Parts: sequence; C-alpha cells; structure tokens
Amino acid sequence: MNKIDMLTSKVKLAVEKINQLKAEKEKLSAELRFQQEENERNKLGFVQGASWKEEKRNLILKVEKVLKKIDALKL
Repeated sequence: MNKIDMLTSKVKLAVEKINQLKAEKEKLSAELRFQQEENERNKLGFVQGASWKEEKRNLILKVEKVLKKIDALKL
C-alpha cells in the first residue's frame, strides 16, 4: 500500500467518524430541545400549581367565614 492509498484510507475513516459525530450531535440536539421544552412545561405547571394552591387557600378562608356566620346564627 503506497502513501496515497494510506492517506485515502485515513481520509475515508475520518469522514465516517465525522458523519457519526454529526449524527450524534443531531440526536443530542434533539434531546436538548426536548429537555428544554419539558423544563418550560414543568415551570408552567409549577406556576399553575402555585396558583391552584392560592385559590384553594382563598376558598378555605371563604368556607370558614361562611361556617362562622352559620354558627353565629345558631341554626
């Protein structure tokens, strides 16, 4: 095998490795996008959860006020 053949072989191997790395980069990029989107959904869910907790707290206070009024009427 002469030097040109050896160089050709090494170049082919390098091209294959580059293509493998590009494919892996695409997969990792897709996974990163998915994780970022999931993170945003989780943040939104957390905010909504906090909103639900606040609403629940307000409802409990309203129910307690109604109960106190009923108790005051001594029904």
